[in-house]
Formats: sequence, C-alpha cells, structure tokens
Amino acid sequence: MARIVDPYDPDRYYENAAWVRKPSGSIVVDGREVASTLQCRHCGAHFIYRKTDRYVCVNCGGDICGQRQCVEHCMAIEKKLDLYEKGKLGVLR
Repeated sequence: MARIVDPYDPDRYYENAAWVRKPSGSIVVDGREVASTLQCRHCGAHFIYRKTDRYVCVNCGGDICGQRQCVEHCMAIEKKLDLYEKGKLGVLR
C-alpha cells in the first residue's frame, strides 16, 4: 500500500527547492538554511525557486512568482512605485 506524503511536512516541504546562484533571500529552519528565495520582478514578493515550477516573463525575461497578475501584466515593481508616488496608480498590486 502506498504511503501518503503530507505536502506540508516540514522535513519534506523544501525537497524540490532549487539553489540559485544569486538569491534574494533564504529560508532558515532550526538554524539550517533550507531554501533560497528570489524576488518577483513584477510584484516584489519573495518566493521559493523550485525545480518543478519556473515562471519567467516572456516580455522582460525576469523571474516572476506565478501569481495571476504577475503572469498577465508585465510591469516592474519599480515602475509601479513611481506611478503610485505620482498619483497615477491607485493601488499597488
């Protein structure tokens, strides 16, 4: 009988996390670094770079987190912040 694997088991959750050459951050559990993070080019959020899931924007070529608004709309977080400060953008998403 097959054993059911809990996807949120802390010992197995970061199994398919890939190490990146220039990480934006890291996740440390019990004093041990378990995964590298990248920063989304479109929204600025940090996400775990996994071997199986990779999202790259076809317009700008940047690594993105995979959220719907980041996949559908190509606008860098720096440009969004400039527009927001000028009052041309009502909500940062």
